[in-house]
Amino acid sequence: MSSNIKSNSTDLSEKYVNVSCLKVNNSDFAIFINTIVNKHNYYLNVEVVAFKKEKRFTNEIIDDIQFLT
Repeated sequence: MSSNIKSNSTDLSEKYVNVSCLKVNNSDFAIFINTIVNKHNYYLNVEVVAFKKEKRFTNEIIDDIQFLT
């Protein structure tokens, strides 16, 4: 399935995600991320967002992340 959508946006940065969902041998209907393009026409500075010290991942989320890596 493909579509062309014309946008009136002035944002010229390129962002898209390419995903797939296999029709065979995929009993849990898993979706696979094949490509992530996240190009910006400006500098991204992660230090712009300051988090409070008490904000952190829960132990459950950390366990999930460790399981996935």
